[in-house]
Amino acid sequence: MPPLNPNDVVPALRNNLAFSHPPYGLGAGFLSVRNVSNGEVFRLRGFEYSLARMLDGRRTATQLVEAAGQLGLPVTLADLEGFLRKLGERHLVTPTATPREKDELPPFQGRVRWDEKTRQLFRFALREGRVGNLNRALVGLDCLLHERPQTEEALQLRERLELRLQAPDRVEPFRTAFAEAERDWLEEEAVEPVDSAARRRRVGLIASGTFFALGVLAMAASLVPFPHEVIRQATLFPIASAKVTAPRTGRIAAVPVAVGQWVEKDTVLYTYDVTAQLRQLEAAVARLDQLNRGLHHHLPQTKEVQDARARYVRADAKLAVAQSSLERERTRDGNRLPEAEETLNWALKEITDARAALDEQVPEEDRALLRAQRSQVQELEMQLLESEVKAPISGAITMLAVRPGAEVVQGLGLVQLDDSRQLKGIAWVEPREQRGLEPGQPVLLLSNGRATLTTIAQTWGRNVEILIDNPARTFQPGPAQMQIRGKPVPLIR
Repeated sequence: MPPLNPNDVVPALRNNLAFSHPPYGLGAGFLSVRNVSNGEVFRLRGFEYSLARMLDGRRTATQLVEAAGQLGLPVTLADLEGFLRKLGERHLVTPTATPREKDELPPFQGRVRWDEKTRQLFRFALREGRVGNLNRALVGLDCLLHERPQTEEALQLRERLELRLQAPDRVEPFRTAFAEAERDWLEEEAVEPVDSAARRRRVGLIASGTFFALGVLAMAASLVPFPHEVIRQATLFPIASAKVTAPRTGRIAAVPVAVGQWVEKDTVLYTYDVTAQLRQLEAAVARLDQLNRGLHHHLPQTKEVQDARARYVRADAKLAVAQSSLERERTRDGNRLPEAEETLNWALKEITDARAALDEQVPEEDRALLRAQRSQVQELEMQLLESEVKAPISGAITMLAVRPGAEVVQGLGLVQLDDSRQLKGIAWVEPREQRGLEPGQPVLLLSNGRATLTTIAQTWGRNVEILIDNPARTFQPGPAQMQIRGKPVPLIR
């Protein structure tokens, strides 16, 4: 094979090749490729399969090296030349792309067409996983699965990345697998294919032994329960949270609390400056008194007005007598106190009705003016009542966005309270992991170097929920890990 130049068009993979299965995870594992025309079988790693998919007889060497780099494969021009030489020795490539004959097999299994966003996120996860940034890769996969939750390739890759995080010493690093393949590409010696007859005999013996062993294992698995442990990332939440918003627009007078402080329910968090409201209320009350005093003095001297005034005077007199009698019975502590209270209630009702009848004689414009003034007084009184903003729950202050002298707008969230004396933890599990996970099963929780033992509180959908008593607030809301010890279940049911 002549030396490969950057602008050379790479050969095309032959038609009529059958691959045992698509690659899994980062592509470090092996799969087999069979030349259907002569039965010869070879092994390739999963990422070599990905490189083979790029051999279309149209890309240049430089374009293929760049495309491999986007997948986290640090392929050089020399690597590509060696890879093509190995494929050529096995007669797996042709100089250019050729149309597939009707009786030929497609070399690759069809895949569901992805949109560009899905393709970019999966490529990002592959690249980050292959260079060792496993957490970044998981973030990319989570974004992908949020949009397309049933993407099988993403689910498989996520599962394998989590296994690498949980047991890094048990899994061969991807760079080691790539370096091994790279050394094979750069070898000059040709690798001879396995003799077809001998291969078939050896495969037959291996298959027979494998099927027998699998049969025995299936029989045992259907009868014998196996330990069932699930390790999953979780999130801890406070058992109660509250965001306190500004009840009205105004200036803040005092903030007697601080971030991190624990406060009980109804503790004052901050107060408004009510100096202006007090002055306004004093003036509004004086104006209301003035209107009330002059309300009935300028009524026309009609019979209806005179009757209403006389009724009001009689009711006011009865009320004075009833109040005096009640005070006298209270001091005596006699047995006629209930009767005196009942008399006072009737006197109050009568004077209320008399006042309403007198008010009906007032012209409508005067009554409207009085109602407007009463409304202003009530509004100012309500503002004074809202001058203190109190904690709706007991909890620690985790956010405080207010200070004395600041102007705040109604509805703005100023304080966050979190009650972490008990925490709720939620983890998402795969459908195949749900067997044996029931309320009451033990769970070991790990967070920030601390551990505690609890049990499953409930399961809903694919979620597992736990509760942690945390009176000393040893654990904080945020990421954690659950090690769930499920009920032992047979592998096959």
